[in-house]
Amino acid sequence: MKTKKHRLKGKRDALLPIPKHKKKPNGFEVRSLQAADGRFKLIRELRRQLETAKEHCAAESIFQEWICARAVFIAAWLESQEIAAGENQDFQISRYVQECNSLVGLCRALSPTLQKQVSPTVDELDSILDKGKRR
Repeated sequence: MKTKKHRLKGKRDALLPIPKHKKKPNGFEVRSLQAADGRFKLIRELRRQLETAKEHCAAESIFQEWICARAVFIAAWLESQEIAAGENQDFQISRYVQECNSLVGLCRALSPTLQKQVSPTVDELDSILDKGKRR
């Protein structure tokens, strides 16, 4: 009996073998981006963006790497939703805004410079206003 092979859409219609599973998984299975199939362009792009994010944030601990991975995934999801909105496909603005807020929160957790917004003091504002007055 021949086994069916799944076809991918692309230039050369690459063939992928059918994964051989003994049984359906009965519970939770740990999977990560590093364990994902690297033949897909999406996986390769997410891995590249994750490495860039880890370098940019100087991620030193596993917790920072986890936050970077979540931020990269949310950013990719947001980009795909923006494209879908541009093509008049199904678009939920409330979910989009929630994900934007989540991404901002993750970025603030990664970057200490974004955590504190420095506001000018009263003296600085007075000096700025005095410079603008005509004499």
